[in-house]
Amino acid sequence: LLIGQVVNTNMAWIASELSHIGVDITRAITISDDRNSILEALESSHKNNDITIITGGLGPTNDDITKDCACEFFNSTLILNEQAYQNIVERFNMLGYELTKVNKMQAMVPSNCIPLQNKCGTAPGMLFTETDSNENIKLTIFLPGVPKEMKHLMDLYVKPLIKSTYNYKGVYYKTVLTQGRGESFVAEQIKDWEANLPSNVKVAYLPQYGNLKLRVTAYGKDREENMQIVEEEVSKLTELVSDIVYGYDEDTLELVLGIMLLSNELTISTAESCSGGAIATRITSVPNSSQYFKGSLVAYTNEVKVNILGVNQETIDKYGVVSKETAEEMAKRSLELMGTDIAIATTGMAGPTSNDEKVAIGTIWIAVASHDFVESKMFCFGDDREINIQRTANSALKMAYDYLITNYL
Repeated sequence: LLIGQVVNTNMAWIASELSHIGVDITRAITISDDRNSILEALESSHKNNDITIITGGLGPTNDDITKDCACEFFNSTLILNEQAYQNIVERFNMLGYELTKVNKMQAMVPSNCIPLQNKCGTAPGMLFTETDSNENIKLTIFLPGVPKEMKHLMDLYVKPLIKSTYNYKGVYYKTVLTQGRGESFVAEQIKDWEANLPSNVKVAYLPQYGNLKLRVTAYGKDREENMQIVEEEVSKLTELVSDIVYGYDEDTLELVLGIMLLSNELTISTAESCSGGAIATRITSVPNSSQYFKGSLVAYTNEVKVNILGVNQETIDKYGVVSKETAEEMAKRSLELMGTDIAIATTGMAGPTSNDEKVAIGTIWIAVASHDFVESKMFCFGDDREINIQRTANSALKMAYDYLITNYL
C-alpha cells in the first residue's frame, strides 16, 4: 500500500459505509507493518476518536504482527479461539487443503477481545470495547485486509454494532450523478439553489473523468426530517441540471443504460478504436448484460476498420480516421455487422502522442446510431491517455443513454 503497488480500496469502502450511517470520518491513514507505527497509530486514534477500525496484518506470515501489537496495546495475551479454529478446519476440509501449524495460528486472538467469526476466510476479526472516564464507549475493531472478508465482517458485525452503540440516526444524504459538464460550470449553474439551502444542508462536488457527483447532505437529529429535506432539495437540483443527470447514489452509467435497454427489449453493440474495448468492458460488467449486449469489434487500425468492420476507405481518405464521418460510418456498420438496435462507435487520438499532425491529442469523435438515426459529437479531452479513455467511455455511455431517454422513455 505504501509504495503504491496496491490501491487502498478498503479505506474508501469503509469510509463510504460509515458515512452512510452518520459516522463523521476524521482521519484515515496507511502505516507500515512495524510495531512502533502500529502502536503509535493505535494510541493516537484511541485517544481522539470513539471508533477505530484497522484492516490487515491478521494473516499467518511473519510480517503479520497486528495481533501481537493489539495484545501489547490492550495488555493481553493470545489464546486459541475454538470457534475460529473450527471455522478454519471446516474451510480447509472443504477446499481440500492440509491444515498447518501456521494456519492454526490464525485462530489465536487476544484473550480480552470479542472474536468476530469469519465465514469468508480464515482470520477472525477482533473487537475491543471500553468505556472512558466520561462514560463514552470506545470501539477498536481489527478486520482482515482481504476486501471480501472485511466487507463480510463489516456488514455482519461492525455496522450493526456501531448503529446500536451510538444511535446514529440523524445524518442523511443523497447523491445526484451527472456526466458531461465541468465542476465549475455546474457550480455556476446551481449557485442560487446552493445559496438558498437550509443551514443544516451541504452540497459536495465530487468530479471524476467527466462525471460529477453532487452529494446533498442534511445534518441533525431527526433522520426522517432530514430525509424529507434532502429529497426536496435533490428534486430542485435535478430539475436545474436535468440534461446531465443519469442517476442517483450507487447507479452507474452502464447500469442505467442496461436497465433502459432491457425495459425496451433493445440490443446494443460497439465499434471501438481509441477506447480499445473500454465501453464494452463497462457494459459487460453488469450482470445479465448478455440479454442486450451482442458484441464489440475493437477496430484499432485502419485495416481492421476497412477490411473487417466495413468502413469505406474513401471515407477515411477524404475526411480522416478521426472524423465525424468515420465515427458515424463505424456505428452504422456495427449495427449491420452485429445485428443490434443501437451501436456506439469511437475514433480519436487518446495520446500522449499523435500520428496525425492535423489532429490534436485528446480529440475524440463518438457516434451513436440506430437504424433510422445517427448522432456524433467531438470531444477535446487533453493529453492524458488513461483519462481520455475513461472520459470517452463515460461520454459514449451517456450519449447512448440520452438517445434512449429521448426516444423510448
